[in-house]
Amino acid sequence: MKVAQFKALLDSIGSLTTAQLTELSGLVSASKSKQVSREALDSMAPKACPRCACTTVVRNGVRNGLQRYACRGCHKTYNATTGTPLSRLRDKELFEAYAQCMRKRMTIRESAQELGLTLVVDDNYLGRLTTTMLAG
Repeated sequence: MKVAQFKALLDSIGSLTTAQLTELSGLVSASKSKQVSREALDSMAPKACPRCACTTVVRNGVRNGLQRYACRGCHKTYNATTGTPLSRLRDKELFEAYAQCMRKRMTIRESAQELGLTLVVDDNYLGRLTTTMLAG
């Protein structure tokens, strides 16, 4: 966002109603949570290629908000989640929230409702979480 647009946004906050402020607060919290999750995923940057273990890797653009890497040895590309339970999982940001629901001993239906997921997606998360717990 450009500086002028951001200043205009900040100036308009004073004229918002309570309901609008509540809605804005919810959107900011959700956006911040997603950003923190993405930064945590990016911090897991691999030191070596998960396929050939070559340490000659370079950054290779961004896809779906995640930094991509290219291996100079096998010429394959990957991101920080390749080879982990989070690989190919949509809405990776919700994985930690889903784990929190399981820690609270919520049922599958309750956790799906809490996070706004369908039961099929919820079951996929449960499978990934179980795989993670069994592996570690």
